[in-house]
Amino acid sequence: MRAVSILAILLACERPPAIEGNADELSFRSREVVPLASAEQMIQEASKRRNTWAGHLYLVGPGAILGRHLIGHHCIRLGDYETDGGQFHAVSPADDRAMACAEVRRDIDLLSDWSRRFPVRWDVRLGVRKARVPDGPDLGRFVDAVCDPAAADRTAEIDRRYSDRPR
Repeated sequence: MRAVSILAILLACERPPAIEGNADELSFRSREVVPLASAEQMIQEASKRRNTWAGHLYLVGPGAILGRHLIGHHCIRLGDYETDGGQFHAVSPADDRAMACAEVRRDIDLLSDWSRRFPVRWDVRLGVRKARVPDGPDLGRFVDAVCDPAAADRTAEIDRRYSDRPR
């Protein structure tokens, strides 16, 4: 009986890792411990994701009792970059905002998809803004605060303009 009580206390006290607020990076974490097989599948899918604007999506799964906590981040703003030939290019702020919007929408869609396929809910943060996926009433406002609705039509054009960026 005592072992059961100790286990119950450990499970109740286990908290997910904290996420930091950075205006250039979308951060996210699972709200609860994720079963091991589901966590490994999501980590594998995140590692295979390519064709991002400013950086790869990172997802790690620190161990927890009965599974893993999932925590990740994705740099959504490029700012400037160096080509393979050693030249530096500055990205226009309007282009960077448009592509950041596209990345945030794509990431929220991915987290929503994982929420449908696996038993997981997410906290997301971008700078001081916070939301929950999939059930947060603030999720629409969270995305709208980052996005200019007219920018979605320009992403292919912007992507071509900076096609020499590292991928």
